[in-house]
Amino acid sequence: MLSRKARSRWVTVAATALVLLWCARPSVSAAFKNVQVAQVPPALSLKDLSGKEWTSAEIYGRGATVVIFWATWSPRSTEVIRDLEALRARIGPEKVSLVAVNCEHPAITAADRDAIAAAVKQIGFTGPVLLDDGLVAFNDYGAMALPSTLVIGADGKVGYTLAGYPTTLREELADAVRKAAGLPTEAEQRPVQEYVPKNHALMYYNLGRQLAGKGQDEKAEAQLKISVEKDPDFKKSRIELGLLYKRTGRVELALPEFERARKIDPKDPEALYQVAVVSLRAAKFPEAQALFSELSTEFPEREELALGAALAAKYQGKEEEYRKGREAAAKLFPADPRYVYEMGQVADSQKDAAVAAELYRRALEAGLKKSR
Repeated sequence: MLSRKARSRWVTVAATALVLLWCARPSVSAAFKNVQVAQVPPALSLKDLSGKEWTSAEIYGRGATVVIFWATWSPRSTEVIRDLEALRARIGPEKVSLVAVNCEHPAITAADRDAIAAAVKQIGFTGPVLLDDGLVAFNDYGAMALPSTLVIGADGKVGYTLAGYPTTLREELADAVRKAAGLPTEAEQRPVQEYVPKNHALMYYNLGRQLAGKGQDEKAEAQLKISVEKDPDFKKSRIELGLLYKRTGRVELALPEFERARKIDPKDPEALYQVAVVSLRAAKFPEAQALFSELSTEFPEREELALGAALAAKYQGKEEEYRKGREAAAKLFPADPRYVYEMGQVADSQKDAAVAAELYRRALEAGLKKSR
């Protein structure tokens, strides 16, 4: 019989091994695991509130189409549906179709149907409302948050995806809809000069990413350092170098890179998240709590952000705030196992064996479920 300490160590090792199998980096902006831009989305076959069945052929390929995965318990779901309805009215109902795929619960009850119908009426949504009973479409598409939105062009291919409904990306979503409808975007009418890296920094950045993807961390680090030297204001190199440092256990080197990237672009969600989580790892709890709270304002459905703020409170001795934070986090969209694992590492660094074991176990169980 294993002791509690041995069991905890086994969970930690198992979770670590599993996390190492997930090659993709976590991103606060990921929308769908199984949907790629410029590709045809997975097949869809769902019934609406009246019992009529809708298939992909009836939904896609008939002009611009926007599909919103949503739930009545998600406040941002209501906002995105209402805003897209207003946008559709402005640009012309004939130019874009809206479809709402409800992912209320794993099994949709009669009470759920009533709640969905009431919410749709209150929002004023005019498109078909499809019920994802059993979360079949949710899993086929690999939705990472609720709401999650995809914009599909007349060719039936995905043009844009968005997780949640952060205020900083709302105009970008609207532009994607206009573009799919063949209309000029706000960005085209108000062109913004995209940053162009100097002194071949982009070349070294791309090479560094390729080497990192092959597991050649030392060579990748060398190329990314050259990219940073060539153009200190190229934030992508800073973030990539910080991720490499973090992955190889050098959080004291990772934090300055993420902080520099955040200084270059204070609204970059990846830089902000990484500063927050590395600040947690570095025991800078007040700073981490403030950053996670800031992120939660933009992504209120994301469990990992509320969980990060709760852990920051706990390790400042704010047990009641931690308890309430954990309760609130449990009601949100479940975090990706890699995020849960990162939070387990934070607890581990504070020698909080009970919380670390719980989070590692969650990461392990969720990861095994995803891999089936």
